[in-house]
Amino acid sequence: MSQKLSTKGTDTVSRSRTGDNPVMEIKFSENAGRKPRKRAPGRPTLEQASELRDTVLHAALRVFMKRGYEAASIEGIARESKVAKITLYRQFRSKEELFFEVTRFAQAGVKRNLEAAVDTDQPAEEVLREMILRLHQGMTHPDYLAVLRLVIGESQRFPQIADAMLHDSDFILEPLIRFLRKLQKEGRITLESPRDAALQLSCLALGGARYLMVKPSNDPQAHAHWADSLTTLFVRAWQLQGAQEKVAAKTSRKRSNGAAA
Repeated sequence: MSQKLSTKGTDTVSRSRTGDNPVMEIKFSENAGRKPRKRAPGRPTLEQASELRDTVLHAALRVFMKRGYEAASIEGIARESKVAKITLYRQFRSKEELFFEVTRFAQAGVKRNLEAAVDTDQPAEEVLREMILRLHQGMTHPDYLAVLRLVIGESQRFPQIADAMLHDSDFILEPLIRFLRKLQKEGRITLESPRDAALQLSCLALGGARYLMVKPSNDPQAHAHWADSLTTLFVRAWQLQGAQEKVAAKTSRKRSNGAAA
């Protein structure tokens, strides 16, 4: 059902504490009414098709937020995105599929934000801290929370949509799972399941259910404090520093033995 999504042109960039990688915050609901660019007649280019798709997803989120899933209609979303209904149906077979893709669109932004934190030469503790910060900022963003509220609100009548978003948790957390698995294989961290550890971390990074009820803080210092506190918690729980010291000591002994031989 899902298709490859593009978040090109929908990001606002701010700097993280380290300043090495920009934190990409997805903002698309406020752009829902934007008009697609005019193009020449004929088959659209890949860039034009991607832009049209993003425009539809922007509009769909806005309509779903305003009317709810059940009251929203393909006709209304087509009007909001200023495209013909047949054009919308060419990309999305049903309202359910369109809503699912809206959730994937929000999740793709969080994942891409998280992925950027892995590609760094910083120490493991700094990378972990950066990933926690990015998860917190991405998952408490108003657009992501709006999608989450919609899914929760409609979960009783449309459990398949909630199941699909829950199933996609690995999609968001794949960069973190991969990072933890690497540390585990290298003996630099103590944990049983990288996937379970990533899920536990993401729950705390989000802040539980409170941000579904109250507006999250936009204060960068509050975000930094949250990330610092969780980093300290998980570094200790996973014995990150202790495990790294053991690896360093083992490497040093091997070098010493090699030199003596």
